[in-house]
Amino acid sequence: MFYADTSIVVAYYCAEENSSEVENLITGSEDSAISMLAEVEFYSALSRKVREKSISVKDAHRISSQFELHLNEDYFTILQIESSHYAIAKNWISGFDTNLRTLDALHLAVAFSKGIPIATSDRNLAKSADTLGVASILV
Repeated sequence: MFYADTSIVVAYYCAEENSSEVENLITGSEDSAISMLAEVEFYSALSRKVREKSISVKDAHRISSQFELHLNEDYFTILQIESSHYAIAKNWISGFDTNLRTLDALHLAVAFSKGIPIATSDRNLAKSADTLGVASILV
């Protein structure tokens, strides 16, 4: 099992440069996990793509329908963000030795607390994970 951050989820459902690698990662794994944070960020990314006219509203609806179907069919394990994750994220960020952003720190804290690697296409997040001793899969 691995925890997929939003960059992985978006690349799985939207055509991006690394989409084939992401598809291989997700379909080649017995289980992949996301959080509801990734779900919210996914819709934010779709909205940005519509605003930037890289996808149409019709395509965004089609993509979101597929994503919702997968959520309803338990395609992903949904991990809850708990108060302990906020504390972990705060401690990491307050160490001032990484360039972790708030939401990335929360994603990373969820993966860390479950003892699973975080899959990401964000080099800065993967570097922070390595600095903090959290396993990562950089796609």
